[in-house]
Amino acid sequence: MKLVVALIAAFSSSFSSAFAPSPVAFSRPGLKMAEQFDQEQFIAESKEMRLKHLEEQAMFALKIACENYDNAVFPNALIAGDVVITHLLDRMGYLKDGKCKIM
Repeated sequence: MKLVVALIAAFSSSFSSAFAPSPVAFSRPGLKMAEQFDQEQFIAESKEMRLKHLEEQAMFALKIACENYDNAVFPNALIAGDVVITHLLDRMGYLKDGKCKIM
């Protein structure tokens, strides 16, 4: 029994280090981590990209409606979506040209 305790005491440091994970640096010479990642800037850029994409889709749909249908009429109850559509139609010049009307 004393022999077992003596052996465990003698080899305990080597046994524990054999099973413990060693601190290995996973670095490659050409790779560097960014100094600081700005999550808020990433979110703002993503939001701007989504809004731009949605605006382009809406303008394309409004263009199809105004160019292909005579006397296109868009209802406007002064709620958020209607106001956005009216604003886009004005930006595209369809309200000034009379290609569409707002009811």
